[in-house]
Formats: sequence, structure tokens, C-alpha cells
Amino acid sequence: MWGKPVLYGPSMDDFLDAKSLLDKTGGGIQVKDGRELAERALYYLTHPAEADAVGRLAKEAVMLNKGSADKHADVIYRLLNPN
Repeated sequence: MWGKPVLYGPSMDDFLDAKSLLDKTGGGIQVKDGRELAERALYYLTHPAEADAVGRLAKEAVMLNKGSADKHADVIYRLLNPN
């Protein structure tokens, strides 16, 4: 949401939806370990234009899912209150 690149590790099994959204826009970067995380973070800190570009893509991923909490709440409410 803040327009920053999203760096994440290889264990995303519990966050497949978020990973999918980031992969769809190119706003997320998967790293294999702490060393690669540090390298990528330093790279983006020293290349702000590229960090901004990837950050915009990450924000786009968030915006694609905007309003989903309200939609889910409506579905749950209708299921609990069928009349």
C-alpha cells in the first residue's frame, strides 16, 4: 500500500493469495535466504528509481484487491442471516 517493493522468502504456503497478486503485477520479489534479502534491500536503497517502479507495481497489487474485506464480510453476513 505504501508503494514499496515487497520482498518475501520461499515459504509462502500460508500466503499464496498475496503472493499471486504480487506475482501478477511484478511488485513482489522472492528471495531465497537472508543474504539475498540483504542484497536486494541494499540494491533498492541504492537504486531509488527502480525501487519506486517496483513499488508502484506492489501498490497496484493492493489496489486490485481493494474492497475485498467488505465483500467477504457481506458474504459472511448473508450466510449467518439468510432471511
